[in-house]
Amino acid sequence: MAEPEIRELTDPKRSRWDTGGHRPVRVYLWEPDGTPSASAAPPLVLLSHGTGGSALEMFWLAQALARAGNRVTAVGVAGYSLGGYTAAALLGARMAVERLIAVLDGTVPMPALPEFPDLRRALAEHLGADGIQSLVQPGGGDFSDDRVEAAFLICPAIGMLLDERSLAEITRPVAIRWAGADDITPASDNALRYAEFIPRAECVCVGPDVAHLDFTDQPGGSAARKAVSADAVAFFQQQLGRART
Repeated sequence: MAEPEIRELTDPKRSRWDTGGHRPVRVYLWEPDGTPSASAAPPLVLLSHGTGGSALEMFWLAQALARAGNRVTAVGVAGYSLGGYTAAALLGARMAVERLIAVLDGTVPMPALPEFPDLRRALAEHLGADGIQSLVQPGGGDFSDDRVEAAFLICPAIGMLLDERSLAEITRPVAIRWAGADDITPASDNALRYAEFIPRAECVCVGPDVAHLDFTDQPGGSAARKAVSADAVAFFQQQLGRART
């Protein structure tokens, strides 16, 4: 399969981590296999990786979707991303801001963060209580986008920080896949909470021994990736297939 086109963009609303200037955003674009239709544009599927990941680790899914006739784009976010939550937010999911503030100000315990073990202290020293409030408040906003017709979530995170009412108000199709051995985003606090509150969400465990990182480019996760990519192709064919008719 052909390599994706790479576009180097910038985000003027955010600064670079290391130097001055706008935050870089690398976008990968896969065109669908086969002869393009003269009467209809192919469906577009947007991929969002998780925290600590990269768009490169989503190539397995992008290529499967492109082979099935979709146009696929993956955004490489420099610094931070929330993967499955990002997709849910575009359908209307919102954070429960008061819970996030309670975690960041020390009111409730913060889970261990291997990538940034002293995050709470650093935020308190750098921002203070008022600064944390100002930083977090926009997260409770409505980021829904009517152009997004459906979402396929793979091991989504921050389930305990979501406003359940916002999940209950989602009306567009959602499919969720979770891993039985996921110790990064355990399903009980994450995927299963999405499934509990999103009406008619289709939720499936990929396997009891499947781990979170099997959905990156880890050598041992090929069977899980093959199963999930087939499910994603079928899901989007059902939800977006009319764009090819």
